[in-house]
Amino acid sequence: IQFLNSGLISLVVFPAWWMARRFVGPGLAFFAAVFAVSVPAMNYAGIIGTESLAYPTCTAAFAAMLLALARPGWRTAVTALLAIALAAFTRMQMVLLIPILATSLLLVAAMHGRDGWRGYLASQRTVLVSLGVGAILGAVFLMIAGQSSVGIYLKIFHSAPITIDNALYWLRGFVSDLYLVTGILPTVATFALLGARQNRRHRWVGPLLALALVASLFFTLQMTLFSAINTEHWRERNIFYERYMFYLGPIFVAGFVASFGRVSSRAAIGSTLVAVALVAGTPPDIIGLPFSIDAFGQAYIAFILSDHDSLLPVIGPLLAGLTVMLGALLVLSTLGGRYQRLAAWGRGLALGLTLFLLLITQFKAWSFSQIYSQGMRERQPRPLNFVERATKQRVAFLPTAESETSTLYATTFWNPNVERIFVSEKAPISSPPVFAPHCELRWRSDGTIVPPRDARPACQLTPAAWLTQSNLFSMHLRDETLRKRAHGGIVSTVTASDRPVRIFSLLGGRNTRHGGVSDRLELRSFLDRPGELELVVEAGAPDVSLRLPGGRSLELDHGRQETVRLPVAARDHLTRVEVVSTGAARGRPVDLKRVRL
Repeated sequence: IQFLNSGLISLVVFPAWWMARRFVGPGLAFFAAVFAVSVPAMNYAGIIGTESLAYPTCTAAFAAMLLALARPGWRTAVTALLAIALAAFTRMQMVLLIPILATSLLLVAAMHGRDGWRGYLASQRTVLVSLGVGAILGAVFLMIAGQSSVGIYLKIFHSAPITIDNALYWLRGFVSDLYLVTGILPTVATFALLGARQNRRHRWVGPLLALALVASLFFTLQMTLFSAINTEHWRERNIFYERYMFYLGPIFVAGFVASFGRVSSRAAIGSTLVAVALVAGTPPDIIGLPFSIDAFGQAYIAFILSDHDSLLPVIGPLLAGLTVMLGALLVLSTLGGRYQRLAAWGRGLALGLTLFLLLITQFKAWSFSQIYSQGMRERQPRPLNFVERATKQRVAFLPTAESETSTLYATTFWNPNVERIFVSEKAPISSPPVFAPHCELRWRSDGTIVPPRDARPACQLTPAAWLTQSNLFSMHLRDETLRKRAHGGIVSTVTASDRPVRIFSLLGGRNTRHGGVSDRLELRSFLDRPGELELVVEAGAPDVSLRLPGGRSLELDHGRQETVRLPVAARDHLTRVEVVSTGAARGRPVDLKRVRL
């Protein structure tokens, strides 16, 4: 898969070269193609995801849009629309290219001035009519399909309330990332092209600038909104979704090589000052550790911070200083007259240093990815196809409090045997935030699992087989017909029963490997009549006691087994036993030898 992904993502060199070739000769166009495969986000080739195909198809769509904006006609319009459809087919996010094309077209028309905008819009009537029809059909589709039309992005309909502080935080981060994701200088050089009227009205440069501006605006606003309303606490967990931004790289690379000979010193200085102001506003904790695996463009900075965390509060000013130095190279490359030789050196240094920054960041991103992947592998069940070997039935997956969303996404959500994901906030399950479409786990008082209220069709049928991945949680069904366990970094268990599926007990807090309890034991039971819970415990150290239901307390003797019997009510009942340790025993678990219900 990694070999296939590497081949697919590398196809970006062809549309990247084609775009650069509209402005420069074959040599510099080759540099642009190399830059396109030097971005740190090339590390997505090692991940099972859509990025490997979306990157070249999105770049091809940008190239087709550039052609349609520069050469109006029905053929170029159809080419652009088909390229956008292909990109959107590979990744739904690329539907955003439709409003980007429409807005870029209007901006190019405005660049033509008072005398030319009407004629330009008239020449683009095929695109305008197609976009209008597409907007109507899209609205009808949304009305018919409703929330299911957005697929995995269903969570936007169940979002957290947006606040000004949160929105500004993410906006500052993603505006800064427009520069960081390309090595700073390509973005500065592209926007410097706006300084000359002849560039804005140039047949090819004008449309490229329009695409760069509009695409930057839409991608930045999209990710600002998506991050600000996210319910998974990305800000607190230091998750920065740069993976939605790196598609802009080839546009800025083309603008970078196109800027040579077309940018004045004044425009270069102005664009650099704007970049300095924007990059200086980078929120420190966006780049802070623990490093976000989805922020490849910031990997080298994160690597430096891992050894010099005292620099974190001043990371904005430091990045601004780096931008000033790189901008000086751009200014140097714009010199003319008797300084042309110096300008040539400036262009060479700008190209070489940018390529160095991209490659060193890609290398560091790869190092971070290896560390992350190693941790992922350590959490895999053994064997890897454990679920498929355990049962041929469709399986429901139940994430618990111990589950890590990133690990679950990589190991379980892609498993074809996992038909549905169920979550619950009730103890002892306490599922973490889940990104993928999921169902609410509900049960009657007798433990029978039932569909959630107002359930989607996918949540109506309850699977007979269930998968849990946890070292501190176990699920038992009534009349189990299957129970298989696999060990890895985390214990995976598949259990099944006949329908209707009834839960017998949910046990949390007890280590499924050695039986230790370090904090609390929670047992949710579903007995047909009142019963008894028997616990055989042994303290792992002195000064350990149990806080039992009803406020009772039991002192445990170190090394001696104790039997505890607790009454359990019929139907849905939660029993909680807390471990209290003091002195040297703090943090030492109680060994729970046996649990009998």
